[in-house]
Amino acid sequence: MLLALLTLTGKEPLRALNALKNLYATVAALAGVVIFALSGTINWPSTLVMLVGALAGGFAGGKLVGVLPAAAVRAAIVALGTAMTAAYAWRYWFA
Repeated sequence: MLLALLTLTGKEPLRALNALKNLYATVAALAGVVIFALSGTINWPSTLVMLVGALAGGFAGGKLVGVLPAAAVRAAIVALGTAMTAAYAWRYWFA
């Protein structure tokens, strides 16, 4: 959703926006990790499984962005962000 927002608000190349999104996500995730690690509420085995999946998805996504046409990726990101926003809004207000 962040990449969809960045895509709508800027004229920068998709790769630059993706890098900025990754930076923002890393800072937010790092803050969460520090808070939860210090509070002792992390289930480390589950966390390691999620880490492997996130790394695999990150590398695969980076490769796909380099291969697919920028316009198609941009349209897919906006469509996915819009669909997720609608789904979450529906669950919040109507479910």
